[in-house]
Amino acid sequence: MISRIKIFSKALKHITSGLLFLVGAVFFCIACNLTEKKDKNETNPPLAGTKPLFEFTDRIVNVSGIAKTTGEFSIYISYPVFSSDSVDVTKLIEHVMKQIGDRDAGDFDYLLTKENKYDVQAFADGILDSWVTFEEPAFIGSIYDSLFIKVVLNTDLITLYKRHKGFWGGAHGDESIEYTMFDRDFHIIKSYDIILPNRRDRFKKLLEKEFNRQLKDDLRKGYPDKSNPVFFVLVPDGMIVQYMGECYADGNPLMLIKPEKFMDFIKPQYRKIYTQNARK
Repeated sequence: MISRIKIFSKALKHITSGLLFLVGAVFFCIACNLTEKKDKNETNPPLAGTKPLFEFTDRIVNVSGIAKTTGEFSIYISYPVFSSDSVDVTKLIEHVMKQIGDRDAGDFDYLLTKENKYDVQAFADGILDSWVTFEEPAFIGSIYDSLFIKVVLNTDLITLYKRHKGFWGGAHGDESIEYTMFDRDFHIIKSYDIILPNRRDRFKKLLEKEFNRQLKDDLRKGYPDKSNPVFFVLVPDGMIVQYMGECYADGNPLMLIKPEKFMDFIKPQYRKIYTQNARK
């Protein structure tokens, strides 16, 4: 009798664990779907400028598999494929490939080697195969990794958006947002490179003012330096500014500053992005 009770207790424990995993997986999938829909709206605004510097199409690689003991594993990569008859886009292509290569334990140049050049599908298949074969998260239940890279500005200045999301179980997933700006020769531009040197102090006051107006409810009152964000970049609708949250729960708050508020602070060659767009 006692042995039967033990067997029943052990079976009930396994059933309960399975149900908890199933419920968690359902809620996680719902959250992922909602977030991906939000991404598509946030990262595809109309492009400014009268003539794009290059052509591109968005390509998606989406692979998934099931391990025997732990459930489903998946990798989702959305990235731009560039082409141009007038400019050499190699630097931009290599930058994107390095961002994708970072999925594999920081092996940035994996997709630039002769054997694997630009083969994102094979790259994703290889990672998935290693996860499923070796079942890394043996007691977690699922792995989900996604990377979105989007062109959000394509004119005299290029801006790329990158959002990475991953889930390996536990209390929190992993999520990060990053923007990168390039000049017409595809050299990376740092945030303050777009600001006139003699107007930086006034620009910092603008950042503080907008921080107090837009983010005062999102961050703790004692934020150390409102004039020192992680980065700020130009996008069609204005300037995106990102701050570092004081803790994980704060995330990385963003604010958008409209062009009319910062036009006097940016260098003349970048002002025409917005004047051209306004004349359309």
